[in-house]
Amino acid sequence: MSFSPPKCSLSESFLTLIGKKREPNQASIVEAVLKFINCMYSVVL
Repeated sequence: MSFSPPKCSLSESFLTLIGKKREPNQASIVEAVLKFINCMYSVVL
């Protein structure tokens, strides 16, 4: 199962998401979630 790496790293954005949850800043969390969803989308498509 090989695919060209997406525009952004999934694990990287996931770690960002975890980090944002530790120090909650509402806007940052939303931004991180959207970025994560974008990554998922680019991997699936």
